[in-house]
Amino acid sequence: MIHQDFEKQMNEVLARNRPLRNKLTSKLLQIRSNPNVGRRMKGVASPDLQGVIWRVQVGGRSGHRLIYIWLPHLNTVIPVLLSPEQKSKFSYRSSGWEECCAQLFEDFSGGRHEAFAVWQDTSESTP
Repeated sequence: MIHQDFEKQMNEVLARNRPLRNKLTSKLLQIRSNPNVGRRMKGVASPDLQGVIWRVQVGGRSGHRLIYIWLPHLNTVIPVLLSPEQKSKFSYRSSGWEECCAQLFEDFSGGRHEAFAVWQDTSESTP
């Protein structure tokens, strides 16, 4: 599943960093087939979100961070945030990732699915 806000944010990051597109597509495919490739986020304040928010590197050691929600009981992965800058410059404190995760989790678990779509790999059709 992909949320319209993530899709917009992802496209903004990819517009500034076109080589990242294929790496992101590859990572999303990998997460879709094996969601526990990432690491669980520590220090999550919300009890509902503890253990379901994960992060993974995209583009190697100096690449970007991808934060996603994994709901194993629903076999669902929801990408939340692709860091706009490389991981060495990315601040978890100022990114608002936890609030974004809480909102997407609330929308999805509350049945407000109109903002979500099934993610499709469009890398081969994209110039």
